[in-house]
Amino acid sequence: MAKIEASDLIRRIDEGLSKAGRETPRSYIGASVIGNSCDAYLAMSLRGYPDEAVEPRLQRIFRDGHRIEDQVVRDLSKAGYHVQEVDPLTGKQWHYEELGGHVACNADGHIDDGDEVALLEIKSMNANKFDEFKRFGVAISHPHYRDQVIMLMALSGIKDGVFVAYDKNTSEYWMEVIPYDEDRWNYLQVRIQSILDGARQRVAKEEVDWRCRGCFKRGVCWGHRDPLRVCKSCVHATPHNDGSWWCMKHDQRAEETCDDYDAFLPKPRP
Repeated sequence: MAKIEASDLIRRIDEGLSKAGRETPRSYIGASVIGNSCDAYLAMSLRGYPDEAVEPRLQRIFRDGHRIEDQVVRDLSKAGYHVQEVDPLTGKQWHYEELGGHVACNADGHIDDGDEVALLEIKSMNANKFDEFKRFGVAISHPHYRDQVIMLMALSGIKDGVFVAYDKNTSEYWMEVIPYDEDRWNYLQVRIQSILDGARQRVAKEEVDWRCRGCFKRGVCWGHRDPLRVCKSCVHATPHNDGSWWCMKHDQRAEETCDDYDAFLPKPRP
């Protein structure tokens, strides 16, 4: 066997992950992104705009996060809680949606102790983020996670959410029960409707802004790549409540692109 160099081994691992096919981008406003402060990002998520390639190191972080979620469920089960990770009617992850699927979310599971059922959301965090959560609570430390759980509760009808955090550095647990907040959901609904109505302003004025550097939509947002040429990425396309798209230019269901196609692009921040 030839001598294996450390640098070559690492390079080949990264190359192998980079060659893996990209996941098809979601085409809806989801609970996991509803707390994002950028209207342009939400608009591009709704229309299925392509994501940037995820670097190998980040792919491994995401993979480890999924593994930790599985372990947390096993630990909860050992503690006597009943956790359902999938909907027994579908055999798939718990899924809730409205407006024909233009607004949708998936829950990590349902949890109950024999009395009442609550939604379960699991997150793994580094030590700094975990300590912030312990000190200030999720509404302050991770408001986007709180919004995610509130949207899950609103669409599912389940009015309690159990948010469990796992410290990746120390293996410590911390949790918080998040009650349903009707006022917050009303705010989120207004924001969702604004995106459905065409809002698309960027959160930042410049591409070098830290919020843009880490954004998966930054390439198409800042003009370095084009959106897929499909009807829903056209400025004339509007989402309908039945889950379809309607061409306002030709007053018909948007099914095929035409010569009037004009890409729906983000608006700059004034």
